[in-house]
Amino acid sequence: MEVDSQEVKLPIKQEEKDKILVLQRLFYYGVKIPGFTYLLKFLVYIPNNLVFDALHKLSYLITMYVSYHRLNLFSIFKIALESGRQKQNT
Repeated sequence: MEVDSQEVKLPIKQEEKDKILVLQRLFYYGVKIPGFTYLLKFLVYIPNNLVFDALHKLSYLITMYVSYHRLNLFSIFKIALESGRQKQNT
Protein backbone atom coordinates (compact mmCIF):
# COMPACT_ATOMS: atom_id res chain seq x y z
CA MET A 1 0.00 0.00 0.00
CA GLU A 2 1.49 3.33 -1.05
CA VAL A 3 1.07 6.42 1.09
CA ASP A 4 1.09 9.82 -0.56
CA SER A 5 3.25 12.32 1.34
CA GLN A 6 0.43 14.86 1.22
CA GLU A 7 -1.87 12.49 3.10
CA VAL A 8 0.41 12.16 6.12
CA LYS A 9 -0.55 14.58 8.87
CA LEU A 10 1.66 15.21 11.87
CA PRO A 11 0.02 15.84 15.23
CA ILE A 12 1.84 19.13 15.81
CA LYS A 13 -0.05 22.34 16.47
CA GLN A 14 0.73 25.43 14.40
CA GLU A 15 2.13 27.17 17.47
CA GLU A 16 4.61 24.33 17.96
CA LYS A 17 5.61 24.41 14.29
CA ASP A 18 6.47 28.10 14.59
CA LYS A 19 8.67 27.44 17.62
CA ILE A 20 10.45 24.61 15.83
CA LEU A 21 11.04 26.83 12.79
CA VAL A 22 12.61 29.59 14.93
CA LEU A 23 14.72 27.02 16.76
CA GLN A 24 15.90 25.57 13.45
CA ARG A 25 16.87 28.98 12.09
CA LEU A 26 18.83 30.01 15.19
CA PHE A 27 20.33 26.62 16.08
CA TYR A 28 23.75 27.55 14.67
CA TYR A 29 24.07 30.46 17.09
CA GLY A 30 22.92 28.30 19.99
CA VAL A 31 25.79 25.92 19.29
CA LYS A 32 28.50 28.46 18.47
CA ILE A 33 27.81 31.22 21.04
CA PRO A 34 28.02 30.29 24.73
CA GLY A 35 24.96 31.43 26.64
CA PHE A 36 22.83 31.97 23.53
CA THR A 37 20.69 28.98 24.47
CA TYR A 38 19.23 30.97 27.37
CA LEU A 39 18.22 33.73 24.97
CA LEU A 40 16.94 31.16 22.50
CA LYS A 41 14.45 29.90 25.09
CA PHE A 42 12.75 33.31 24.92
CA LEU A 43 13.19 33.88 21.19
CA VAL A 44 11.10 30.83 20.26
CA TYR A 45 8.02 32.69 21.52
CA ILE A 46 8.57 35.50 18.99
CA PRO A 47 6.99 34.73 15.61
CA ASN A 48 9.33 33.99 12.73
CA ASN A 49 10.33 37.22 11.00
CA LEU A 50 12.77 38.78 8.57
CA VAL A 51 15.53 39.10 11.21
CA PHE A 52 15.47 35.37 11.94
CA ASP A 53 15.58 34.61 8.21
CA ALA A 54 18.56 36.94 7.74
CA LEU A 55 20.41 35.42 10.70
CA HIS A 56 19.76 31.94 9.32
CA LYS A 57 21.10 32.86 5.88
CA LEU A 58 24.14 34.55 7.45
CA SER A 59 24.97 31.47 9.49
CA TYR A 60 24.63 29.29 6.39
CA LEU A 61 26.87 31.64 4.43
CA ILE A 62 29.53 31.65 7.15
CA THR A 63 29.47 27.87 7.43
CA MET A 64 29.79 27.30 3.69
CA TYR A 65 32.47 29.99 3.20
CA VAL A 66 34.60 28.74 6.08
CA SER A 67 34.36 25.10 5.09
CA TYR A 68 35.11 25.86 1.42
CA HIS A 69 38.16 28.00 2.17
CA ARG A 70 39.23 25.95 5.21
CA LEU A 71 39.49 29.01 7.41
CA ASN A 72 39.66 29.28 11.17
CA LEU A 73 38.27 32.03 13.37
CA PHE A 74 41.54 34.01 13.39
CA SER A 75 41.65 34.05 9.58
CA ILE A 76 38.09 35.33 9.38
CA PHE A 77 38.82 38.25 11.71
CA LYS A 78 41.98 39.06 9.78
CA ILE A 79 40.04 39.19 6.49
CA ALA A 80 37.34 41.34 8.08
CA LEU A 81 39.89 43.82 9.47
CA GLU A 82 41.70 44.08 6.15
CA SER A 83 38.41 44.68 4.37
CA GLY A 84 37.50 47.43 6.84
CA ARG A 85 40.86 49.14 6.39
CA GLN A 86 40.49 49.08 2.59
CA LYS A 87 37.08 50.77 2.84
CA GLN A 88 38.47 53.50 5.12
CA ASN A 89 41.31 54.25 2.68
CA THR A 90 38.98 54.78 -0.28
